[in-house]
Amino acid sequence: MIKTITQIFIYFHLLILWNHNTIAQSTEEDSLKEVAEAWVAQLPAVKSLQEERSHMPFPLRMVSDTVIRHLIEAYPELSEHQRNMLQKDAHFTGKMISDIRYSKKFYLIKKLFSSQLDYLKNNKQWDGNRFVILINAAPKNRGGQRGYLYFLKSDSMLEFKISSSWKGIGFKGDSGKTPMGYFLLRNERREDWDAQTILTPINEIFMKIYEQQKIGITKWLRLVNTRKEKAYMLSNQLALEGQNDGKEYVPLSAPEYYFINDSSVHYLDNTNSLERQLYIHGTNREEQLGGAFSGGCVRIDNIFSYVLKEIIIRQKVIPVFIDAIPYYSVVASNHKVANRSEAVKMLKFNKDNYFLYGQIHHRKTTLVKSQRLSRTITQPIIKILTVEPNARIYLRLSSSMPIPEKALFDLIEQDDSMQIFTDVPYQNTFDLRQVHYRNSKDPAVENKITIEEGIQEIGARLKEAKEFLLQDILKNHPDSTLTVEDLSDNIMIDISQAEIAWNEEVQDPLEYLTLNTPRKLVLRYYNQLLKLMKDNPNAFFERKELQWLSPFAFEEQIHQEGAVFYKKDGLMVQAYLYALGECLLRKDALKRKNIASFEEEGLFYQFMPKEESLRLKHFDEHGFKELLLYSMTESKTGAYIVGERKDIKNTMYNMLLLSEEYFSRFKQLENLLKVEMRIAVDNELIVEGDEEER
Repeated sequence: MIKTITQIFIYFHLLILWNHNTIAQSTEEDSLKEVAEAWVAQLPAVKSLQEERSHMPFPLRMVSDTVIRHLIEAYPELSEHQRNMLQKDAHFTGKMISDIRYSKKFYLIKKLFSSQLDYLKNNKQWDGNRFVILINAAPKNRGGQRGYLYFLKSDSMLEFKISSSWKGIGFKGDSGKTPMGYFLLRNERREDWDAQTILTPINEIFMKIYEQQKIGITKWLRLVNTRKEKAYMLSNQLALEGQNDGKEYVPLSAPEYYFINDSSVHYLDNTNSLERQLYIHGTNREEQLGGAFSGGCVRIDNIFSYVLKEIIIRQKVIPVFIDAIPYYSVVASNHKVANRSEAVKMLKFNKDNYFLYGQIHHRKTTLVKSQRLSRTITQPIIKILTVEPNARIYLRLSSSMPIPEKALFDLIEQDDSMQIFTDVPYQNTFDLRQVHYRNSKDPAVENKITIEEGIQEIGARLKEAKEFLLQDILKNHPDSTLTVEDLSDNIMIDISQAEIAWNEEVQDPLEYLTLNTPRKLVLRYYNQLLKLMKDNPNAFFERKELQWLSPFAFEEQIHQEGAVFYKKDGLMVQAYLYALGECLLRKDALKRKNIASFEEEGLFYQFMPKEESLRLKHFDEHGFKELLLYSMTESKTGAYIVGERKDIKNTMYNMLLLSEEYFSRFKQLENLLKVEMRIAVDNELIVEGDEEER
């Protein structure tokens, strides 16, 4: 009896221990699954797949869900290298199009492939419950290098990027060209086939396949160096089995465009495709998808290769039709380019451009400026793409706004507390047309605004400019079916300055609020005067042109007849006079051809008095005379000055107002959008922009 009770006790103890271990193991598995799900969900390729999923027909949604589920399950088995490539370089290039989504492109493709679809449905008896693949091997600059996974029953299709042969289309065994016609992809392997379909589990994603063998995970998913790693088939390879033996008429559009007056091409023979070992396969050249770069096969992205894998497992056979159909003429009448050299010459002429805004806080350029932006940037881009479909165009947008007059000087005094400076609201004394803020119609001048708010406006301005450029390219491109996503193959627009602004990581406002040379001179002289008065007041007041500021020798402010006058304002006036005089003399030196440009400082000073005090006195004299003349002839403020600067009460603020009005004419040159351009073809830089960083 005791033995029996003991056995029962041991049994229950073991049962409890087993349950505890099972629960612990289950908890650990659940935790790992959550980690895997979260990691997979943030992958760029999976995000793209999920974004398209809601627009897919039910069978394709099921396939996509299976691919994602398998990727989650494979997470523990993926190497760190595979995970890095999935995170950084893998893409899903698919995009659903239908009669309600991208309908213009959908109907165009249906129209252009109508004969081929009828051939598959009627001649080859493919019904509406099947997926078929249509491949357009036309050059990229004619709308080609795209494939379409077409679900016949739902009348919708998934467009995806491909890469067919860089040599074009052809059928000979040693041609290295992509054949056309009707093919089958089969989920089977035969010993008598030279080409074999090889499907890999998703934990072997990016596996290189060479001579029907798996030879290890690729090093990169992009072209680094062909000597380090050549182009390989990756992940899944699906053998193209040609079905046309030359005895039947095959409806092709390519003969109309590429084989003029040669109707015999319709009786093509593509049955050597297995002997030629041609496939639809994943690639380690994903960045080249959308352009013709292969050696005869049809390359696709690796994630999409697993979508095809799941379809072929369910469907057993997938029909494929390859044709070369230009969606539009290579050169529209208003985009005529004789050759590459002409296009490159045109782009080199336009590589760096500046566009001025009409008001301080304008986000959009005026109509005239927008037309110039289109003429000098977007139209040349379209022209180069018509002759170089594989060109990569890099645009960097930067922008700046004028610093309000008072903020200009606070920037010097508060350089150790930049955040305080950016939070203070400032008012522009004058607008871009030299109109005082009390009379200006510019909202940015009527109201005070902080520097940080101005930086946020620049961020919005750059986003607006990027959107304008993309939409203008789409509007004027001869292919009316293009989308912004399509342009991403060729065009990269960097607005990192805007991203920093929107993230509110403001470190240096001068990165956004740019000064031209005249206003830089004002800032420089103000800083010199401030430092000299602080460090050596005796030397400061020994200068004849500075003696009018002697009432401020020991005071930051003085009172005269109930009014308060500040030392800072007096130093501002003197800085303006120095800068104004130097600007006049630089302009004169430029006119006399003593210097090649206004900014050529070193050579300019060789024509000025060598001793600094004499040189500054020279600048002061010319600056004061110019300001006096300006007050009598051009100023709209009503302010006046006399021939002497002894009377602070009646002179100082009038001089300050006149100086701010005079220099506000230069603010227009600070209120701009800069577009820098670099053009590369086959990784060779053919147009290089200005390397200066802002």
